[in-house]
Amino acid sequence: MSRIVVKPASGRVRRGFTLVELLVVIGIIALLISILLPALNRARGQAKQTACLSNLRQIGMAMMMNAVDHRNHFPLAGTVWPGASTPAALGDPNQTTYTYLNYGGSAGLRPAPLPMALAPYLGQQRLRLDSTSNAVVDYITGSALRIFTCPANVDQMQQGTMQMAQFIADRNGLSGGPKLPCSYTFNEAIFGWCDNHTSSVSGHSRARGNLAKIPHPADTVLFGDGVVRQSGWMTYNDHGPNQNLYMFYTNPPTSGDSEDYLLFDHYRHYGNMNILFADGHAETFGMGSALTACNIDGGMQ
Repeated sequence: MSRIVVKPASGRVRRGFTLVELLVVIGIIALLISILLPALNRARGQAKQTACLSNLRQIGMAMMMNAVDHRNHFPLAGTVWPGASTPAALGDPNQTTYTYLNYGGSAGLRPAPLPMALAPYLGQQRLRLDSTSNAVVDYITGSALRIFTCPANVDQMQQGTMQMAQFIADRNGLSGGPKLPCSYTFNEAIFGWCDNHTSSVSGHSRARGNLAKIPHPADTVLFGDGVVRQSGWMTYNDHGPNQNLYMFYTNPPTSGDSEDYLLFDHYRHYGNMNILFADGHAETFGMGSALTACNIDGGMQ
């Protein structure tokens, strides 16, 4: 009796993949993944860089709204030396120039850390300034913290190596007050109060947050992507006229003020840096020669 072989309609006998063919397919897939994955990571990084730039633009808008409500002033940040941080010492007895936080005890009212001062302008509904404990709880659990967190810096913020912004560092027993997580470093020449590490505020050249004291706001840096210096300060420059970011970028990381070089985060945005300027606009700059355009003092007098 003869065997009957049933063939598919196409006339071909169906068979599976051979081992060689399967390995070839797997190899091709692996090759495609190795080619596409860096591109995908780069695209993800670009998205984070764009979101970071959006954060800085929102902070810039908050700065401007704060200035409208506070006699053309930004919040204070950086070092406020002994005896110079009460409303009376700041020349603000009616508390109309800056936002204040009640530190309690003999300290009383002192300038609120910059992120807290800007929180209401960043959409945060609840922020109690009646005590440092209440203010910290409200800020850490509020919406403003997200704006001060670069999306490419989230891991460091969450792993306990967070950027601790020492926005107010009064040396009269306050030990800097609340230290808040922040992905950005600031220009203390704009936000700071005193000069030359003295307790006197006479004759200083810092802007004290006053917009009128910034002659070149479109070229003067307010904030930028950065990390904490070894000494713990969060500032690019707090001394010397007409210094720019490129001078700090090329300064060798040895000791003292030269460690400002270490503020630059070379890896967060693939060698790029997002910067917020005093007129409220934000841009992305490449590390290196492009930073020469960023005059950090803006010729303040």
